[in-house]
Amino acid sequence: MNRANGVLAVACAAQFMVVLDVSVVNVALPAIQADLRLPAAHLPWIAGAYALAFGGTLLLGARLADIHGHRRTFLGGLALFTAASLLGGLAGGEPRWSPPARSRGSARPCSHRSR
Repeated sequence: MNRANGVLAVACAAQFMVVLDVSVVNVALPAIQADLRLPAAHLPWIAGAYALAFGGTLLLGARLADIHGHRRTFLGGLALFTAASLLGGLAGGEPRWSPPARSRGSARPCSHRSR
C-alpha cells in the first residue's frame, strides 16, 4: 500500500467514526427524552449542544495539532475517541467504574428516584 492509500484509509476511518458518533447521539435522543422527561421540542437543543461541544473540541484539536504535529495529534485523538467509544458501548446499566459515579456512592440517577 502506498502512502496515498494509507492516508485515504485513515481519513475514511476518521470520517466513519464521526458519522457513527453522530448516529449514536440521534439514536439516543428518545432515551434521553424519557430519562430527563423533556418535551420533544427540546431534543434539537440536545443535538445542538452536542454539535457545539464537538466543534469546540475540533478547535482544541487543531490547536494541539499546531503545537504537537498533525499526525501525532490526529492518531492520538482517533485512538482516544475509539477507546472512549468502546468503553461507552461496553458499559451496561449505571456506570460504576467512573470517578463521578464512585463519588455518588449508592445514589441512583434522577430518572430512577421515586416521586
